[in-house]
Amino acid sequence: MNKKILLVSLLSLSLFAGCASNNNGGNQNSEENTSSNGETSEVNSQNGSSSSEGWDYTITEGTDGILYELNEAGDGYVVTEYLSIETDIQIPELYDGEGGLLPVREIGPAAFRYTTMDSLILPRSLRIIREEAFLNIESGSELTKLELPEGLEVIEDSAFEWCPTLEEVNIPSTVKSIGREVFHLCENLKKLKVAEDNPYYCAVNNVLFDKEQKTLLCYPEGLKLVAYDMPNTVETIAKSAFYGNASLQRMTLSSALKTVEEHGLAALDGVSSFNFNRTKIETLGDKALAENDSLTSISLPTTITSFGKSVFASDSSLASFNYADGKMSEVPEGFFSACSRLGTVTLPTTVTKIGKSAFQGCNTLTTVNGIQNVEEIGANAFNACAKLANFTLPTKLKKIEEGAFGYCWTLENLSFGSDLESIGNRAFTSCQAMTSVDLSNTKVTSIGDVAFMNSNIESIQFPTTLKKIGEQCFDQCSKLEVVDFNSGLEEIGESALADCNALRKVFIPSSVTKIAPSAFLNKFRKDGDPDLCILFESKDQEALFANLNISEAKTHLEFGVSHEEFLNHEHQA
Repeated sequence: MNKKILLVSLLSLSLFAGCASNNNGGNQNSEENTSSNGETSEVNSQNGSSSSEGWDYTITEGTDGILYELNEAGDGYVVTEYLSIETDIQIPELYDGEGGLLPVREIGPAAFRYTTMDSLILPRSLRIIREEAFLNIESGSELTKLELPEGLEVIEDSAFEWCPTLEEVNIPSTVKSIGREVFHLCENLKKLKVAEDNPYYCAVNNVLFDKEQKTLLCYPEGLKLVAYDMPNTVETIAKSAFYGNASLQRMTLSSALKTVEEHGLAALDGVSSFNFNRTKIETLGDKALAENDSLTSISLPTTITSFGKSVFASDSSLASFNYADGKMSEVPEGFFSACSRLGTVTLPTTVTKIGKSAFQGCNTLTTVNGIQNVEEIGANAFNACAKLANFTLPTKLKKIEEGAFGYCWTLENLSFGSDLESIGNRAFTSCQAMTSVDLSNTKVTSIGDVAFMNSNIESIQFPTTLKKIGEQCFDQCSKLEVVDFNSGLEEIGESALADCNALRKVFIPSSVTKIAPSAFLNKFRKDGDPDLCILFESKDQEALFANLNISEAKTHLEFGVSHEEFLNHEHQA
């Protein structure tokens, strides 16, 4: 650390002395104390220095490479950045900059982020530590103890997040606001103390709470206890409060518990169950119970009124979920995503929507009960559910969004209800167990791009409402032989029926006004594959479709063919 004497001019000293003489009848309270090494001086806050709070601030220059700017009020400085490689860091109490000699009041956002730090001395003049100010003090550091100075009032979100060497923190009596995730991912933190006379916060057995113990803010990751009984005063578990604790195996939740914030009970590798039935739980925030590798089952009370996104995401041991009697209108986005052992789910019949990626990657999921009133299945909702074989689509279903059932290898033939209006892009791509699709009773107006690509569909029936077939919709459907497009269809997209080696007969109604050149392109048709005959109802569209990219030896176009003739048509190779 490079400490230097901040030289104060004779004029400044005479002004200090004059103010002290005028205000205090002499120099009795204007003592200048210089240490034996001559590095610091003490100036009483009442003798003309910038503070009016009664502090005697130390005049030092601090560590080289610290950048400052005047705060908005013009009565102090904010540390904005640290540009040095020195690892012993002292922030001065007074700084002589553009606003004159004033106290250092704030550490700005991310000011010391990614710094290697062996020691840290914070000034008594400090009032605010902004968000991410000391984020990720790197693992090569030797900083193990943090003494926050008396006078500090605000510690914002993630101020000391991801400081792996930190073991002990002492919080003074003056702190009145502590944000979320302040000590998140401090994997070795085990001692967390708050001054007893702090009116806003307390620490009980190294666990940080608000003063009334209604909000549990931080259960230090370095605590090595195997069990924890939460005080029954706790109503809120704050964001990431327990995140990553590898030692806990059992936890008794507070009987007053109402809210678990984002990641509040996440990444607890040893905890196999949580008993919410003894709580008053109302809200589970985003990822509240995610990444719990040992959680095998979960039962929730009906008191819950709000679920966040990805509540159980990546709970790799969760095998079942039963919430049949609950109150839920939507399975939120990512709710069970990547729960690789989830086999059975029972939802309340009040559910009308399954959100985006709700079950994505649940590759052992076989049964989902209680979805009979679902009207919308969101994007990627069941994507990559490899064992979802016997699935019944709700009769009230209106929308199947993008990728909803993509890569569900074992998904067999589905019954599509009369309310269905939309099938999104990639909705059933690579559903290789699916052999037939009957949409004739639906209200579907368009089938999205790649919707049934690379499946083993042998037959398909279209509704009269269908207007558009998307790009690569049936690309690589190698067992599809006959396609009878509906009257009313208007557009067939790029590669819609490309590389369908077994395809031998297609009917194009006169309503079609646009066919992409590569719609029937087959680059891999072999000698043993049948010829393809494309039969057009219209007599007048030969010029319009003359630009189709086809192989003349294997694909034939005929015009003016009625639908009845198509049905009776037998193509001669």
